Amino acid sequence: MTEYIPTAMESRTILIVDDMPTNIAVVEDSLSARGFNIVVAQDGEEAMRRARLVHPELILLDIMMPGIDGIQVCKKLKADEDTRDIPVIFMTALAEIERKVEGFEAGGVDYITKPLDFNEVLARITTHLKLHELQRQLEAQNRELRHYREWLEDQVAQRTVELSSSNALLQREIEERKHIESVLRESEQKFRTLAENSPDMIIRYDLDCRRAFVNPAYYLKTGTPYGAAQNKRPDDLWKPSNISPDEFKARLRHVMDTGMPAEILLEFTLADGRICYESLLVVAERDSRGEIIGTLGIGHDVTELIRHEHLEEIRLRIFEFMARGGELNQILSLIVTYVEQASPSFLASIMLLDAEGKHLLSTHSPSLPKDYSEAIDNLPIGEGIGSCGTAAWRKDTVIVEDVRTHPYWSRYKHLATAAGLLSSWSEPIFDSTGKLLGTFGIYQRKTGYPSPEDMELVRRASHLASIAIEREQSEKTLFQQQQELRSLIENTPDTITRYNAECRRIFVNPKTTEDLGVSREAALNSTPSELPGGEAFEQFEQQIRRVFDTGNPDDFELAWRTGNGKQTVSYIRLTPEFGVDGQIVSVLAVGRDITEIDEYRQNIHHLAFYDVLTDLPNRALLVDRIKQSIADAAWHAGQFGFMMLDLDRFKEINDTLGHNIGDELLKEVASRLLQCVRSYDTVARLGGDEFSLLLPAMRDSDDLTNIAQKILGCFEPPFNIAGKEIFISCSIGIALYPLDSSDIDTLFRYADSAMYHAKQQGRNNFQFYSEELTVRSAERMALEIALRKARKNEEFELYFQPQIDIASGRIIGTEALLRWNQKDQGMIMPDRFIPVAEETGLIVGIGEWVLESACRAATKWNQDRKQGNVKVAVNLSSRQFIQNDLVGDIVRILEATQCKAEWLKLEITESLLLDDDQDILEKLTALHGLGLEISIDDFGTGYSSLSYLHRFPVSQLKIDRSFVRDIPTNEDKAELVKAMISIAQALHLTLVAEGVETQEQSNYLLANGCGVAQGYLYGRPIPATAFEELLQRQGI
Repeated sequence: MTEYIPTAMESRTILIVDDMPTNIAVVEDSLSARGFNIVVAQDGEEAMRRARLVHPELILLDIMMPGIDGIQVCKKLKADEDTRDIPVIFMTALAEIERKVEGFEAGGVDYITKPLDFNEVLARITTHLKLHELQRQLEAQNRELRHYREWLEDQVAQRTVELSSSNALLQREIEERKHIESVLRESEQKFRTLAENSPDMIIRYDLDCRRAFVNPAYYLKTGTPYGAAQNKRPDDLWKPSNISPDEFKARLRHVMDTGMPAEILLEFTLADGRICYESLLVVAERDSRGEIIGTLGIGHDVTELIRHEHLEEIRLRIFEFMARGGELNQILSLIVTYVEQASPSFLASIMLLDAEGKHLLSTHSPSLPKDYSEAIDNLPIGEGIGSCGTAAWRKDTVIVEDVRTHPYWSRYKHLATAAGLLSSWSEPIFDSTGKLLGTFGIYQRKTGYPSPEDMELVRRASHLASIAIEREQSEKTLFQQQQELRSLIENTPDTITRYNAECRRIFVNPKTTEDLGVSREAALNSTPSELPGGEAFEQFEQQIRRVFDTGNPDDFELAWRTGNGKQTVSYIRLTPEFGVDGQIVSVLAVGRDITEIDEYRQNIHHLAFYDVLTDLPNRALLVDRIKQSIADAAWHAGQFGFMMLDLDRFKEINDTLGHNIGDELLKEVASRLLQCVRSYDTVARLGGDEFSLLLPAMRDSDDLTNIAQKILGCFEPPFNIAGKEIFISCSIGIALYPLDSSDIDTLFRYADSAMYHAKQQGRNNFQFYSEELTVRSAERMALEIALRKARKNEEFELYFQPQIDIASGRIIGTEALLRWNQKDQGMIMPDRFIPVAEETGLIVGIGEWVLESACRAATKWNQDRKQGNVKVAVNLSSRQFIQNDLVGDIVRILEATQCKAEWLKLEITESLLLDDDQDILEKLTALHGLGLEISIDDFGTGYSSLSYLHRFPVSQLKIDRSFVRDIPTNEDKAELVKAMISIAQALHLTLVAEGVETQEQSNYLLANGCGVAQGYLYGRPIPATAFEELLQRQGI
């Protein structure tokens, strides 16, 4: 078998199927340069259509594409009888064996892995084209062998019969001669039928060079009247323009004289003015004796081939001009000519963007009427401004099938129609960065839509134009850049060094020598390991060698100490430099001082993942570690605990002692929490006074219980902050992975619900999550939503509980107590909604309403009273002191309600007086100056220091019900109450005892010096109207 030798590349057609234009462009350009005809498709459906239409010798098929993928396309091709024999090579970035097997099962012959190496691509294509051609040759030879074997069998059978009977032999010869004559007649008829119906010209010439036979295709192609050429010599009737009749006859006679075939190219001008070319193959015809009796000419239309050769010639000239730095005008003119000759109905136009980037200049449109080109010069860029103006504005292809009706051409259709232009489309021209350079426009003197091939032609031309324009722009700036480069190198703050193959410095800029602390002469010819030396620069030298070995650029960061001792971090970029032979001759190293950036980057990283105040991990880092713990727990079938921790009453401390004290307290809390956990546990601050703990590798809930108890215990000792003792506790919520949830957000929510439950249970405790808590959380959210609407809906109501002079039994005052009569749930007690109001800040507005309502009641009950005022006590939240102008609000309310200060008493908590806060002191002093009485509510339940009773203008103490409840039976509580009474008497403060429910409690209080009481013994909280009736019954 003979070795496969590729035929002319123009006969080898390859279909490239890929949805990425950049991939197609790389392979297409490279294969086209090797002489292959390239057809492209960007999806599976288009690929199957092109394969049936073009029938390529080979298909390069991408696997991953939108719509049907490459595997399905291959299956469809192999199922089609017309395309099943075309070899398919898959292109893919996938490396899985299963996908490769699937591709081979689908009918693929090979795989090429992305990114593509062109040498590999070319080798595989050549190999499979050879295999495919050899396969076809083998099939042809097999057919010949089968025919030969059948012929031999026939001959043997014939000879056997001939030997059996001479008469039969004679009859067979007679019959065979008749058959041959019949075959000859049939063959002649077949030839005539074939010739008359062939699309190729077929002409028989006799020995006198007369046309003995001319088929219809000759008349059709040459425009000669039918029958006019019969029996005529070339000099009697001649159409070709590239050869004379005499020369043609001489060529015919040469074939007749030598018997050697000849191929003659004939050029015709058709009736419509188009030029066509026929390649006429002329062979000698012989009679049965072998004598030459004339010639047979078969003409094949090679117009397209000639046109493509001409276009390729222009294309090569374009590349040659580009390579030699030809003028831009010449290159663009050639590109326009290329397009117009590639599609003769096209009138091409290149418009370039002006300096301001707002108009298009008509620079190259040789086939358009001059008046039209001048009219559209300086065309504005904008939506609906012709095809080119709109394409430049949209930065996308714009196609107009009929300029007479399309709205884009409403302002210009009179110009176009006057020039005979009926359709137009425009392709934007971009540089390599995507910046608009101009447009490539196509006009036709007929309406219609461009074919995909037309679109591809213009896209290629647009790309060539972009290369030429960008090269021109680049060359204009090249000289200036070269001048600037030297100045830049000499004055840049970056180090620039060139190394030879031995890693020795062959160029250094001034910054390099400055950082090395040596002269230029000392730096040159030295290696990094020699100067400045050390482990870091030995590694630097190894990386230079790696660039020489691989030819790939490299970059890294280098920490080193400069010649003057400064610790520096440099970003080094190593770039190979190649010689004309393609070999690396040097490596350029550019170093930039990124010391500040490195420090900033480390700070940014720390800020991104750590709390600024406590230096604990923040939420982002916590979530990342939770993800790691989930992965680890899933792998080892383990579990971990997650805690949410919130400081109890921290807002009060922060609001009263100030944010500085609060911040210091948070730092101390963080320190104590870290002492309670293991080194691999995570303690994070989520914000405010909220902390979280991630506890991996927990065996069971008992482990979490022990840690939670340890945390609660660490809060028992007081915190010493700025010379002050601060007592604070915490509430802890616990969720367990995966028992409670395997979702991070859900774990947060469950632990938060458990923590809120711990607060509801009196604070200073821990609670594990249960499903019930989720329900409670939802209820609390609903409560908050309703609470925000309560004041607007007038759902609040004040109840009043009397304060009694124990000795006389008469009402001397009352405490205003808030109730919420919710329209759907009915009466809601304060212990349910006041904590929510405090947490959300709604308490400020609610407190203002309470104060104003209480003042109106006090005015009503006291304005006509001559003696024995009924004083109304109102509770104030610490938030009212912090978040608004409390003194101003009270003055305004007193004036608005005409309430006198002596009719009002303000109750505050001990926590508000923890420190000698100047703002609190000033506000309380101002309120006291107005004549308002200040009472300490729930006295004895707060902090140990009583010094605030001297510093603040306090008038009254209220003994908390927790002390009153157990007297006189509990001696300890009884003694505490006696001590409180003694303190009040010593400080000349009045007393009120809360929660008095029995006569024994009342008697004990009176006997020990407390004369005013409040509690169920004397009356429950009642509405204002009922309290007013109570006053009337007592004659007050």
